[in-house]
Amino acid sequence: LPAQHAPAPCPGWPRGAPVWRPRPARPAPPGVPPRRSRARRPTRSRWSRAGVPTSSSQRSEAATLLTTTLVLLGLCVGSFLTAVAHRAASGFAGLVTGRSRCPSCDAALTPRGLVPLLSWVVSRGRCRHCGAAASLAYPLTELAGAGIGLAAAGLVPDPGAALVVALVGWWLLALALIDLRTLRLPDALTLPLLLVGLVLAAGRMPA
Repeated sequence: LPAQHAPAPCPGWPRGAPVWRPRPARPAPPGVPPRRSRARRPTRSRWSRAGVPTSSSQRSEAATLLTTTLVLLGLCVGSFLTAVAHRAASGFAGLVTGRSRCPSCDAALTPRGLVPLLSWVVSRGRCRHCGAAASLAYPLTELAGAGIGLAAAGLVPDPGAALVVALVGWWLLALALIDLRTLRLPDALTLPLLLVGLVLAAGRMPA
């Protein structure tokens, strides 16, 4: 760049000394539109590109969504585990295809009576058909399932890892309920859990 004489940039600068300044841009030729400077797009970190929330508000919303999802899922899982524990003595007969029934009058429950925790509160813990008192184990199991989901979401911020922790907790809850009812642990539930433990232990062993 050529030297141009300009006022001294600071006190003490020698008078008449050259000051290096950039040459002004050349005007565009006639008929040619001037070049426009490109607007630079805002850059995103690799965490935001991967879909991981970075700001505090995004992390708070993601944590709330994760907690709500696992708690609601825990209520549903707890309701299902009551049926699992109840039918464990008969070898889980009709667990998938059978309908939930009242243990007193054997009346089939409607979808309105299968809403976790809410149906027990609305019916005041009694059967809609015969009025027999329902066991307190049903809402307690559903609350235990929701508590496992809440604990998993609070201890593990990663959604995938929190779901795995919740699944293991619900699995152990099912084993505990079956053990309390039948005093035995079925191989169909213990062997897969043993296999998962061996795989995790092998993955942590030093090479």
